Amino acid sequence: MIGLIDIGIHPGLPYLSGYSIRLSTLDAAGRWQAENQAHKSDLHGSRVASILCGPFYENALPSTTAIEAIAIPRRGKTILCLLRALDAMLRANIRVLCLPWGINLPTPVFQPFIKALTERGVLVVAPSGNKGLGTVLTPGAYPEVLTVGALDANGNIARYSGRYETGGKPELYIRGTFPAPADPDSGKTIRGTSMACAWAAGKAARICQTDPKATSTQIKAQLGAEALVTVPPFLEKPYIDSRLQATLRPHETDDRREGIVLSGMPAEPFQMEQLLKAVERISGCTPQELNYFSVENVAHVCASSRFFDALLRHQGVYCAQAVDVSMLDM
Repeated sequence: MIGLIDIGIHPGLPYLSGYSIRLSTLDAAGRWQAENQAHKSDLHGSRVASILCGPFYENALPSTTAIEAIAIPRRGKTILCLLRALDAMLRANIRVLCLPWGINLPTPVFQPFIKALTERGVLVVAPSGNKGLGTVLTPGAYPEVLTVGALDANGNIARYSGRYETGGKPELYIRGTFPAPADPDSGKTIRGTSMACAWAAGKAARICQTDPKATSTQIKAQLGAEALVTVPPFLEKPYIDSRLQATLRPHETDDRREGIVLSGMPAEPFQMEQLLKAVERISGCTPQELNYFSVENVAHVCASSRFFDALLRHQGVYCAQAVDVSMLDM
């Protein structure tokens, strides 16, 4: 019914007991693991799940609700992990997907996956981020995403809540402060747009249970989300991660670079296989490792810097993104 991608998910914690949480885990290299590798002190995902399920809050989900959860590492090849998790969610039977994180980069790298999810009727919910006025984090900046900001204790927009000065994003504001789930009567609290996002996603799941035929548009309306007057393209020109450019050494062929590549502008498709073969001819280098996703025109490429130098110059590239990120905001 509901999907969750986050760090630090521990279904065995007392405040999550009784809920049907099926957990998959990715390690820092983006490989699927048999066991949860999250450190016990990293509780962000567990706190989000507690609000998502609502055991201490109003409108709690029934304990029979199925939650498809994927735990990612806080450090490592985070972009690759997130894409593999999103790819897996495309095969899951979910109606709502909670993404309680964001990165402070205007990258379109997640957009093909989120578009594919929304085309299948999945409502994708993400926070606006905790960077304050003038900033909305990715993927919350995508027009396909229901973006949630936070209210303070007085019902005003929280100072930390990300938002555009011109409006449009976020479409929904929810209280951002909740009792700490480990001890809800202690007076301790957790706060942030991630928590507001979790409450909205949980509420959306409850609407789906009440009305299984409800569309994403109808769910948004019941949540009170404001409709965007216009939905501009997220990115109108190619996005190249400067870290890929900064590390190029075109005269060396035995080194290894790693990135996620999106081929073609949205309005001008350029087939990934055709693109990579063209770059191989131009550079004279064969990729050392090449992995595709279930979404077309997206690939994980490991190759020499000479290959990447030719790749980043090719007109068919819409996005080239390094696999690691140090700007993950939870």
